[in-house]
Amino acid sequence: MSCRPDASTRPTIRIADIDKTFATVQAPIKWSNTADVWTGTTSIPEGHYIVEAGTEHCSGRNAQWVAIPGSRRHVTITLNEIKVVSVDEDMYANAVFGRLPLPGAYVEVMRADSLLGEQTRRPLPIDGDSFQIGHLEPGNYIVLITFGGVRAAKTFTIPRQKYGATIDVSMTADTAAQLVRAEQVGSGFVKHPWDVNDGYGYHETFRLGAAEVDGWNTMLSPPADYSPAEQRISRHVVRAIEAARVFLSGYNSVPTAFRSLDAWNVGVFERPDGMVVRLTARDGDGWGKSVRAIGKKMCPDSNPPLSERHQLRLFVADSGGAVLAMQCP
Repeated sequence: MSCRPDASTRPTIRIADIDKTFATVQAPIKWSNTADVWTGTTSIPEGHYIVEAGTEHCSGRNAQWVAIPGSRRHVTITLNEIKVVSVDEDMYANAVFGRLPLPGAYVEVMRADSLLGEQTRRPLPIDGDSFQIGHLEPGNYIVLITFGGVRAAKTFTIPRQKYGATIDVSMTADTAAQLVRAEQVGSGFVKHPWDVNDGYGYHETFRLGAAEVDGWNTMLSPPADYSPAEQRISRHVVRAIEAARVFLSGYNSVPTAFRSLDAWNVGVFERPDGMVVRLTARDGDGWGKSVRAIGKKMCPDSNPPLSERHQLRLFVADSGGAVLAMQCP
């Protein structure tokens, strides 16, 4: 409770069932209070929900939440002295969840069909023996579970025509054990020939065997075959950054001090028809002063003024690799 006016007031909780047109779930809540933290405990049926919390003067972001049978799960909402409107659940209310095969397992999810490649991967929050992540867009995904020295992947699709889809990607302890046994059966040392002046020799490397059980596969293919020690940059991302570099260096309306990518923090994002390069000036004050006089020339329809945002957005066509348009905030 960052909410000072209502710090001693028990918050109101609303749990809305996504699968039942956001109908309110009637569930008694047992409350306790320690300092600025209110803790409520309840039991609700298996399902997919939006959890809202608020008091008379304060509110917080809604949380998307999957109730998994038999699992004790937690959701945390911070209440502040502002009115927060959450719209994410109205756009992409899809969620992926599952149970861990054993304690200490690590779970990641990434897009299988994104131009950004492995840059889309992110860890899934783990809560006890289960994990979940919400607000996922429709599309094809890969989930990876790592335990011990084993890393296995499984593909799944969030359909475009279904609102609020939930995908169970649990891995059982038995599946994990079968993967380990299958890898062991196919493992061994492999000889590789090499030339030595006038003769030849061999060196050996140890190779794990392939394993596939219940849709989980340890023979990973791009982008799931990434190395934790290094990150490959998608060629589409490289192409978009290069297009931005060429655009900045040749666009006379950009002040000289900002015609190099070194002057910007760069973010690359995907759109259905190409890429967006978001440039944020590292010297925000300098950028604001430089463009104030020529802001209308660069972005005549910019509102609020470009100088207040310190950003440029460049649209790059994936096929051509050239900047097609500049968008101001």
